[in-house]
Amino acid sequence: VRGEPFLIDHLVRLAALNAALQGVREGLAGHAWTDADLIAFEKYLASLDLLADYKYTMRGERAFNLGGLDYLRRDWKGNPLAYVSASSESSGFGFNWMPSGWFYQNMRLIGETYRNYILPAVDESNRLVSPKYNDIMVRELDKRRMSPYNVFAKMLLPSLSKASQRSARSQALVDETRIACALERYRMAHNNFPDTLEALAPEYISKIPNDLFGGRPLHYQKNTDGTYILYSIGWNLRDDGGVTVLRKGSTPTQDPNSGDWVWTYPAK
Repeated sequence: VRGEPFLIDHLVRLAALNAALQGVREGLAGHAWTDADLIAFEKYLASLDLLADYKYTMRGERAFNLGGLDYLRRDWKGNPLAYVSASSESSGFGFNWMPSGWFYQNMRLIGETYRNYILPAVDESNRLVSPKYNDIMVRELDKRRMSPYNVFAKMLLPSLSKASQRSARSQALVDETRIACALERYRMAHNNFPDTLEALAPEYISKIPNDLFGGRPLHYQKNTDGTYILYSIGWNLRDDGGVTVLRKGSTPTQDPNSGDWVWTYPAK
């Protein structure tokens, strides 16, 4: 699904990738991989650019949003909301009488939101992600009262607000897994983990990926029990010392908005 320019395809791909990386992580914890395995994993993961894929997906979504609204503007004979309705009710026919200008106003707002917030949130060339654009976009949409000039924009755009976060989280996990593979190769060669990540390049990895937030090096800490902690400062842009915050629930999961994005060994 990598070539599909839609957000749902991108999110499915991220979920599948994250599941695969969990397998790599379990193998690293059990020292199950050979040096050749680790080289192959790192080489493949280095070829992934999920930030560039995010931009490709968002440009596709923008084209789909604008093209779809223009189709609804012209297709006055049908029910323009039938495709989002689970029933056969004809409540959407009220939009049949919307002047073209109202559709154009929605298209303008959608286009401006992509231009000002959704696309700039990710700088794939410099491998940087800026959470502030998400926050500003959500505030800008929330403060607008529902009207014919923004009704479609307010329905379509909020669902995109977390796309950059999910892409960044998966890319951070890819980067951390690459480093973890290099760390394991170093351990196999020296019977210990290095004191700093700089010891890995260029023999075990060509270049250490930087943190997506701020561009500084990822944080690494060698533990006395023969393990280590590797983490990005995450969405809150604050170094929390490698602390992971869990969401409450029957199956606790990491809260992507709080704490650091940590790569650790699974509990023994």
